Amino acid sequence: MQKITGIGVYSLAKVQGLMGAILGLLAALFNIGLTLLVGAIGAGMGGGGVANELLGGGMTVAIVMLVVLPIFLGVSQFIGSLFVGAILNVALKKAGGVEVRIESETPSGL
Repeated sequence: MQKITGIGVYSLAKVQGLMGAILGLLAALFNIGLTLLVGAIGAGMGGGGVANELLGGGMTVAIVMLVVLPIFLGVSQFIGSLFVGAILNVALKKAGGVEVRIESETPSGL
């Protein structure tokens, strides 16, 4: 058994920040799809000018979210992970680490 007794706080924060940015991008894409769907339904129900105005405003918000959401989630995940990593290192030190079993893969033909 191998023991993890500490982690690289900055390394953890970089990975979590990237994951937050990716999740933010996926959430923004979902938001744009939902905006297009609701706008199309509203226009199809005879909303006319009001539905078109709402769709235009919704698209503006969706495009802004496409930029803002990945940045916001990436930065917030990065900062949060700095704190979590520091606390985790203290907990690992107090508890004596975490045991991990690591097995090496051997090629099946040998």
